[in-house]
Amino acid sequence: PPRSTLFPYTTLFRSFQDETKDKVERIQEFGFTSNPPADCEAVVLFVGGNRAHGIVVATDGSAYRPKDLPSGAVAIYNKNGAKIVLDGDDITVTNKKKVSVTCDGNVELTTKGDVTVACDGTFSVNGSAFEVVP
Repeated sequence: PPRSTLFPYTTLFRSFQDETKDKVERIQEFGFTSNPPADCEAVVLFVGGNRAHGIVVATDGSAYRPKDLPSGAVAIYNKNGAKIVLDGDDITVTNKKKVSVTCDGNVELTTKGDVTVACDGTFSVNGSAFEVVP
């Protein structure tokens, strides 16, 4: 797993031939970071063919990747099934337990359409709870 306190990120790499290399540099896209599970696949390039200097340039967790994405859609996901999907004009956030939004400033919701809240539990505003009646 990557050691996030190091710069750049490094990871432990095991090849198909049981070769093990520790502290292999892992390049990530700006603004995106992850800590892939140990069972993920990786693409490793060796600079100048030198197997002493590998760089992980891509990782994939095919066991965890959403399987139902339509053509052109984009998803951010984790191993537990949480995901954000951008598909055409729609953005969908899915999680099994909790979704939190924390902001030190204002939160603004602007829509020209309806706002729908579906709740099977208690709905609270500023500490006042409202019982949801179907």
